[in-house]
Amino acid sequence: MDDETVTTRPSRLPFVFGATALISTYFAVTSIVGAGTSVGVGLTATVVATGLYGLSAIVWLALVVVAVSSLRRTRRGAALDRTSMRFIGLAPPAGGAVLLAAAYVARMNGQPFLGGFSAMVITTVALVVLSQAFPLLGFGPSTPGQRQSSGGGGASS
Repeated sequence: MDDETVTTRPSRLPFVFGATALISTYFAVTSIVGAGTSVGVGLTATVVATGLYGLSAIVWLALVVVAVSSLRRTRRGAALDRTSMRFIGLAPPAGGAVLLAAAYVARMNGQPFLGGFSAMVITTVALVVLSQAFPLLGFGPSTPGQRQSSGGGGASS
């Protein structure tokens, strides 16, 4: 098996990528709507909230593109590259965290907490899923129960 490809059960992958694309589309739309409604009293908070909503939209839209391209690759029977899988694993917690930050800044500026509660849920779920898939994505030890050595020696007597 090549170091740059990931092979898993092909029957489940199209469903996972399709669901990822749909969920990411929801969060991208929420981010865009949030950027449009984050006009408030304070100029600095408005700029920060709009910027964070915009950054969140970029992350979620990029995830939609990667998920759809991965969906098409799996339907053709092609192997998935590890970079796409890592992005699909790492983008949801990052996008959710940025969306949550944008919602908090908007709320402090007197605007609605748009996307904040769903961002809390997606960030939590994505971190749990990422922690389970961490070894499969090529991070950490290759087997789930194995620990990596920190390189430092412990005290011995």
